Amino acid sequence: MSFLKEAVLRIKNAISILLILLLPVIVGAQDLTIISENNPPFNFVKHGEFTGSSTEIVREMLRRMNRTDKIDRIISCHYENTG
Repeated sequence: MSFLKEAVLRIKNAISILLILLLPVIVGAQDLTIISENNPPFNFVKHGEFTGSSTEIVREMLRRMNRTDKIDRIISCHYENTG
């Protein structure tokens, strides 16, 4: 491999590593919109608050990431078993 090709490859690798390292900072600066479905006991509204086992897991993940994002709304989804 020529010196020039090797230098270009090293620069590309360095840029790739830099982007990978900066990605959490870039993504972390954006607000998340969290939308969930109404699926008791995993996700549901009780006394005007979102709750359920899956909802609590998402809240804990947000807490561990030091995020203040809120769950926006719960939508109603209906599934049909056709099989």
